[in-house]
Amino acid sequence: MEQLENRQASDRYQKYLIQLQLDNTAYYLVWGTDLSDREEKDNLLIDSQRRILLFSRVEQIRDWILEPASPLFDAPNLVAWAETLTELTVSGVYDLDYLASLMTSPLKEEQILQSPDITNDLIDFINLFGDYAYQLDDGELVNLHRQPSVGLFFDYSYDTYFWKSSPDDLQRNHDLFRRAFQFTEFKDAMNRLLAVFIARCHRVKIN
Repeated sequence: MEQLENRQASDRYQKYLIQLQLDNTAYYLVWGTDLSDREEKDNLLIDSQRRILLFSRVEQIRDWILEPASPLFDAPNLVAWAETLTELTVSGVYDLDYLASLMTSPLKEEQILQSPDITNDLIDFINLFGDYAYQLDDGELVNLHRQPSVGLFFDYSYDTYFWKSSPDDLQRNHDLFRRAFQFTEFKDAMNRLLAVFIARCHRVKIN
């Protein structure tokens, strides 16, 4: 019942808990839509140093958000959501340990590109990185997110697994992708995204 109520509150306030697997430990970050913003941009909960906050317990999350001095996005809705939190009900899982190992594994290009599960995991992280980059309006991070190989992989994945394209369009797009995509460059780009994202994370200490 509590899990259902937490999910309903997340949908009402558009604020969600995301589980992040890092260094063999499960952490939780807050992600949501800024309903006070006309463009309704997606944001991560960050501190005054613009670090991504990683929590271990629901009480930490609630206490941090309800602390008057904490910097918040969409404060009224974020606070209202935090007041309803009773347990760690997650809306998504990002396993950064797995992604990092994947980018250094001997898996070949075809093994990654032909796996819907792997491409989905990579796309989810690329999108999460983008939310953070555009939230900060940080040129360096935005440029990392816009690296050509990342953009090519993004378009290929959506063409192949998410968007509905005609067989002819799909084949044409795949041919263009094959001519331009460099797998080694993509792995290097993903490793940079992962390294920068992890470096920007801050583990909130347990009181």
